[in-house]
Amino acid sequence: MSARSVVVDTSTGSEVIAFDYAVVATGSRYVDPLIKAEVAGEGARRAQIVAAHQHLKTARNVVVAGGGPVGVEIAAELRESFPHLSVTLMHGAGQLLENAPTKFGDWALDKLIAMGANVLLDDPVVQPAIGTQPADGKARTRGGKVLDADLVIWAAGTRPNTGFVAASWPQLVQDDGLLMTDAYLRLQGHADIFVAGDVTNLPEGRLAITASFHVPAIVANIKAMLAAATTDAARLKPYAPRLPGKGMGKMMIVTLGRRGGLTSLPFGQFRADFLARKIKSENMFVNQYRKDVGLL
Repeated sequence: MSARSVVVDTSTGSEVIAFDYAVVATGSRYVDPLIKAEVAGEGARRAQIVAAHQHLKTARNVVVAGGGPVGVEIAAELRESFPHLSVTLMHGAGQLLENAPTKFGDWALDKLIAMGANVLLDDPVVQPAIGTQPADGKARTRGGKVLDADLVIWAAGTRPNTGFVAASWPQLVQDDGLLMTDAYLRLQGHADIFVAGDVTNLPEGRLAITASFHVPAIVANIKAMLAAATTDAARLKPYAPRLPGKGMGKMMIVTLGRRGGLTSLPFGQFRADFLARKIKSENMFVNQYRKDVGLL
């Protein structure tokens, strides 16, 4: 990436695309491709999902490594969709969802146990190595436990997809991969490059709802820059981060299967299944996303 163009890899090579304004919204990557695809093309991703589904149908024991929102949601989905599976959720911290609203950890633990999942806290997986599968059908923990594991789903080890920015401007990428972001959601020192979602270094939760707050702010500022005679003359509006635990920063939904979950709104925390189901659990925002891109 440069100040005025990006190089994009394609199926036939690479292509240089020039821009007047750019938005870096490349999200995060997981070490487990089952969670976020790294294959190119819809067909390859479909084949990957079908293969994983077949594996789950024949497996007996699955370990989910990581008790954040993704790990909790996956463990619940597995117990609901594959009731024959023994599912163990393992987390390195002493509480599930430790960065979520205060009541979520205990509520999620109670629900997962009620669904028949096993939960081990403060005892992370150390073998197999992160991102790999057990060669001997066993997962081993820091505390010395040995668990049967036909499959380990790695819901830990996320990192922002910002390597291409680091290749051009390493001084603007933190050690954790987050991009240094100014008050207007721009890459520091680059007036024409905006950043959104998981890649910003703002003090916010790395959630889809957070990215939805970034979008209108960036669109408004790009419109202001287009309308101004010069970039310096544009009247931009600073973005106010949604601080976790305050106001809109309290917004969060963790699904627990297709029919329930936990919901945090600015005015309270709720474990009312109907609320989570209505907002997220039934279709995981797919209809909303399709509407956003004009497919509904």
